[in-house]
Amino acid sequence: MSSRPIYQTPDDLKAEMEIAREFVNLKWDCQTWKIEPQRPEKREKPFKYEVDYALLRRERIIGFAEIKDRGYRRHDFKTYLLGLRKWFRLREASIHTGLPALLVVRWIDHDYGWVDVGTIALEQMQWERGGTTAREDPLDIEPCAMIPIRFFKRADEC
Repeated sequence: MSSRPIYQTPDDLKAEMEIAREFVNLKWDCQTWKIEPQRPEKREKPFKYEVDYALLRRERIIGFAEIKDRGYRRHDFKTYLLGLRKWFRLREASIHTGLPALLVVRWIDHDYGWVDVGTIALEQMQWERGGTTAREDPLDIEPCAMIPIRFFKRADEC
């Protein structure tokens, strides 16, 4: 099974868990379960589940989520860039289970937003090459789903 370096830092994981605790768990009356927790002694993990979180209510899975903490404001960009591989896995989780597959984002101004990627009409999407060049890892540039920011519901919306 192929693997690549994990760039998620302990601070990144702490931020994700904070978002899960302060927003996701309360909004959906659930617990978030990190499906594949990162082992601190290893900086690599195999790609197994590519959806990071399951949402649990009394041990039953009620949905899936990708949780992101971003260092920019919600409206700094017109779209939210999500790697196509992650898009596929979220959509597959929704299609094959009938459960919601959420992308939950906290922007730097503590504005929370979420979208159920399983409900987005594909004809409203854009697909581009994108990613980060900050780490000088050529695998960080990939096909991406460009999700319009207007699709994200605010924290108080159902």
